[in-house]
Amino acid sequence: MPNVHPGLLNNKAEYDLMKAKVAAKAEPWYSAFKTIADYRSYTPQSMANFHSTSSDRTDPWTLFEDTKAAYSSALHWIITGNTQHAEKAKQILNAWSYTLKSVSGDDSKRL
Repeated sequence: MPNVHPGLLNNKAEYDLMKAKVAAKAEPWYSAFKTIADYRSYTPQSMANFHSTSSDRTDPWTLFEDTKAAYSSALHWIITGNTQHAEKAKQILNAWSYTLKSVSGDDSKRL
């Protein structure tokens, strides 16, 4: 069974619905889409060694920011069709997949 996140869009039908609602400027979809930041100039902060402890949340925060940028870029691409957003999402994901070598720390099990 696929992993379904309760706070994210999960399938093509949901993405298609959002795209249609935004194109029609239907609320609340249109206003919600307008709040999603444009990350085309964003620089990923990937790291080779991800370390997370309950006392030091720096690495998890960095991962969260890159995750948000990648997901937002993917949504922009799906809704607008602008491939620059798809390329940015791909750049962020590739930065992590090519760089990350280890995950450690007492809090890393929550990943």
